[in-house]
Amino acid sequence: MANYMAVSRTNYFQVTDEKKYEALFGNLASEDNIHDFSFTKDGKTYHGFGSYGGIEFCTGPDDEDSDIVGIEAFAEKLKEILPENEAFIYQEIGNEKLRYIVAYSVIATREEVKFVNLDNETITCARKLLNNPKWNTTLSY
Repeated sequence: MANYMAVSRTNYFQVTDEKKYEALFGNLASEDNIHDFSFTKDGKTYHGFGSYGGIEFCTGPDDEDSDIVGIEAFAEKLKEILPENEAFIYQEIGNEKLRYIVAYSVIATREEVKFVNLDNETITCARKLLNNPKWNTTLSY
């Protein structure tokens, strides 16, 4: 039996409301510790975090009323406090032995949140290189 193993981290980003950010950050969960990489330079605070596991977002306090949802929900709430011209990027890479490799990013700006999957982007690129929009392959078993 194989277990999903992941590693995740973000870029460094700024926010417009530190108290709201701390509340959001406090609702993150992972099977491993979440390491906070935040630092202050020249009076500006930059946030970043990562884990030796995937990171999820809890929608409420740690009790029966809380739902655990994907990091996309965190990004949706975080976008409200991102400055203009700032991007939050979450990357996760995982595997289940050699059955499959997963790599994706969640990118948030003040305007929107996008999900980018490495498998999808790789197949799209191969189709363009082959000049064959119907080409396909299997990347897992």
